[in-house]
Amino acid sequence: MFKKWIIDNLSDFTTKINSRSDYELLVQNPSDKDINKVLLFTKKENVPPAIKALSAEFRDRLRFSVIALPEGKENADNLELKKDYEVESLPRIVVEQTYEAKANKVLEQYLIHEYKQTDFKIAQLVKFLRPFARDEPKEENDDIAEQRENQRAKEEEKSTKKKEVQEWHVNVDDKNFTSEVLDKSDANLVYFTLLPTD
Repeated sequence: MFKKWIIDNLSDFTTKINSRSDYELLVQNPSDKDINKVLLFTKKENVPPAIKALSAEFRDRLRFSVIALPEGKENADNLELKKDYEVESLPRIVVEQTYEAKANKVLEQYLIHEYKQTDFKIAQLVKFLRPFARDEPKEENDDIAEQRENQRAKEEEKSTKKKEVQEWHVNVDDKNFTSEVLDKSDANLVYFTLLPTD
């Protein structure tokens, strides 16, 4: 339970790509070429904890985007991106390099680097990603920040709807039964336990 809470509340600085327009804004944005992009192609709808941790570690030094391809629910744009990046198996991490960190310059031609390992161990991923990370952080452009905040709001709304059905119980006696149970609109199940009276 505690582990799940930690995972659920881990900071997440990724942005989901759900359409070609998301991709154009988040990855191909001409005003954001001086920071490299990390793309996770995955079957999972939720961001894995390792990727959340990496997005926090490299915040504003790399941009992390998630391209979800859940079986049977893949959208056409994301399937096309999978094909464009020649991703054959999932999950897969790809870095689109548009910036040379050591030389501090934007590249004329972008490069694609694929993480070849099949397991996502944090230490190995950090070692793979570190050479692509900027030395100095670069904050998100307003349009990218707005996109991420809109996604966060949608995710929060979904999460809130799931949490609306919660267990509720109250111990009452015959004196406060009406005010504590019957007058409340959130009572779904009522049961009585008769206790012997002295």
